[in-house]
Amino acid sequence: MFHSILDCIFGTPANAIKTGAEMARAAADALSQIEDAAIDFAVDHPVYATIFALGVLALLTPRALEVLGFRELGPNEGSFTAFRQRRYAGYVPKKALIGYFQRLGMKGMGLFE
Repeated sequence: MFHSILDCIFGTPANAIKTGAEMARAAADALSQIEDAAIDFAVDHPVYATIFALGVLALLTPRALEVLGFRELGPNEGSFTAFRQRRYAGYVPKKALIGYFQRLGMKGMGLFE
């Protein structure tokens, strides 16, 4: 009796696996529909899509700088930035992106402060 109650509540492992596979297929179908809708929107409305992409870029840039190692107190130890500075003995060419990124990192990565 106890086992039949548990089976009713939780189902059998085989049913859980089958349900999971069906949910994965439904999620994949939904993702495909979302992708198609996004592409159609970008083709139909290129200006809005560009504005949206720039907004996402502005939101993700501070995190990307942090991941690369550009921090408020200088390059983060063990990061890409620290490796680059070690390799080139701290040389930063004039108007190089690395100098710009470092400045953003030293400002607390605040693009709109």
